[in-house]
Amino acid sequence: MPGVLIVEAMAQTAGAICLWKMRSEKPSLVYFMTIDNAKFRRPVVPGDRLELHVRKLKHRGNIWKYACEAIVDGIRVAEAEITR
Repeated sequence: MPGVLIVEAMAQTAGAICLWKMRSEKPSLVYFMTIDNAKFRRPVVPGDRLELHVRKLKHRGNIWKYACEAIVDGIRVAEAEITR
C-alpha cells in the first residue's frame, strides 16, 4: 500500500473524528491542513490488516491536531501528526 494512501487513511479517520466531535453543531466541511513528522517504517503489502490509531493532541477553535499511527500485526508501520 503506497505511503500516500496510508496518510490519506489517517487524515480521513481524523476528519471523521472531527465531525463526530462537532455533531452538536451544524454539519460543516473539514479540511486537511498539514502533515508533520511523517515516518514510514515498514511496507504494507496485500493481506496485511492495517489498523489506524488516532489520538487528539490539541484543539483550538476550529483547528484540531491529531497523532496518528498505522499498525500491522502490533508493529507500527507509519506515523504522522495531522492538522485539520
